[in-house]
Amino acid sequence: MSLTLDQTNVSSKQKDINRFPKAKAIFNICAIVILMLVFNLYPDRIGIWQFTGDEISFYPLLNSVFLATWLPWFNIWWILALSLNIAHLSLGHWTLATRVLDIVVIVLGLNIILSLLFGSPMNAINPGLATADLGWTQVMREMSPMFTWIIPFILAIIAIAVGVDLIRKVIWLVRSVIR
Repeated sequence: MSLTLDQTNVSSKQKDINRFPKAKAIFNICAIVILMLVFNLYPDRIGIWQFTGDEISFYPLLNSVFLATWLPWFNIWWILALSLNIAHLSLGHWTLATRVLDIVVIVLGLNIILSLLFGSPMNAINPGLATADLGWTQVMREMSPMFTWIIPFILAIIAIAVGVDLIRKVIWLVRSVIR
């Protein structure tokens, strides 16, 4: 009798481990759709808005070279992540296929981040931004030498976090296959 009870406990623990919260899937789907809409339909609206009195000034942040080079890769990444979250929403739990797809999505994202890190991330910034009169031009001039290491530093932190998540997901995949 205790053997049956133990198997029930193990079975319920496995169900809890493999469960994927629907609220998390819905949040992820909404976030990805918003990112895709903003970057694909309104890339010229991503920038710095300055409100001075009755006047509104806008300076685009991303340049066309960055968008032409990286936006297709971001779209592939987002479409895969969107597919994965739709699968989670419909299934409600992890499967071997969703775990493998999750690892593929993470590897693609890590590849994009590392390519930005070891490529030239500064070419993402609109060159006109440095000469724009934002009311804080002096601050921009003083901070511009720091941009050469701040952006790579932020990308490195993101890459480390994604790498740790990748290792964690691979361990979960191996554990789910062994069980």
